[in-house]
Amino acid sequence: MLVKRSLLIRRTDAEFLKEPKDFQGKTIVVTPTSSAHIDGDLRYKPVGATIVSSVPSQDEIVSQLLSERIDAFGEGDVSNEYLSGKYLDEHGESYWS
Repeated sequence: MLVKRSLLIRRTDAEFLKEPKDFQGKTIVVTPTSSAHIDGDLRYKPVGATIVSSVPSQDEIVSQLLSERIDAFGEGDVSNEYLSGKYLDEHGESYWS
């Protein structure tokens, strides 16, 4: 089995958030003690990102992303792919990149 980590980000941020250094000053939520948490601490924290290891619920994470209280959700590809297809705008398009 192969699981790839990904960051769920808003489509409007996709052109600005392309590599770790772009996350300086940004907030990334990850599941505590997960590989995404380890990756966040190793890859994004050193460049100035804030890593929050608390996931109240997927609905709450999406709400925080859309209201710009957080900037990304670190999770496996499958989970983030699911979220990007579940939460669509009024035109049926994904909010996510």
